Amino acid sequence: MIDSTNLVPLYYQIKEDLLTEIQNGKWAVGEMIPSETQLSHKYNVSRNTAQRAINELVHDGILTRKQGVGTFVVAPKIEQALNCFYSFSEAMHNQGIQASAKVLSLNREIATKVQAKYLVIMPGDELFVLKRIRYANNVPIMLDESRIPVAIAPNLDTIDFEKNSLYDVLDRVYNICVTRAKEIFEPVIVQKQESIYLNVDENSPAIMLDRIAYSSHDVPVEFCRSIIPGDKCRFYTELR
Repeated sequence: MIDSTNLVPLYYQIKEDLLTEIQNGKWAVGEMIPSETQLSHKYNVSRNTAQRAINELVHDGILTRKQGVGTFVVAPKIEQALNCFYSFSEAMHNQGIQASAKVLSLNREIATKVQAKYLVIMPGDELFVLKRIRYANNVPIMLDESRIPVAIAPNLDTIDFEKNSLYDVLDRVYNICVTRAKEIFEPVIVQKQESIYLNVDENSPAIMLDRIAYSSHDVPVEFCRSIIPGDKCRFYTELR
């Protein structure tokens, strides 16, 4: 499987072979791969060479180590461009990924001054608060809270958002077409309750994403705060 006469370093050949096997489904997400000792026997190389191949895959976000347990396949990162408007459901569909959601709560609350400022409403106005875990291929990748003014979407709390997209409902039911958004990113660490929802370690790195979504009439219709584990998503932009 590897060629010692090849100019390509042995560790890199092993890395590529392991990556091919992962992509072909030999080990599913969450499954443990063979140990460094087992891989060194398999490829007839030193343990250090096998270790370097694994280190490369860990660095690339393909594998993760659990101290005292082993090395496991992780879910591929979701990539999203920042130079165009997107919805979560559409972005997943375009990447061939099955998107789903679990609704944790859908309640009413009174808008704070900060929320009112974002949504250009009065403090004390009513908001719907939709709290969801978002999944990609059944892996939790985002915890978000969407706030929508009750005045623009009455009876929103009668909709099943495990079966419906928020933006689709706003468009189809309330004739509100979301066409652009402003997003603000901030590095944070995962809190205890968030770690349970997202199945990651407490205090692990994450991104806090605040989004203000606007209708085609340039009216803010949603303020959403999302927590995204640092190892689950990758955002990029193109500079010209």
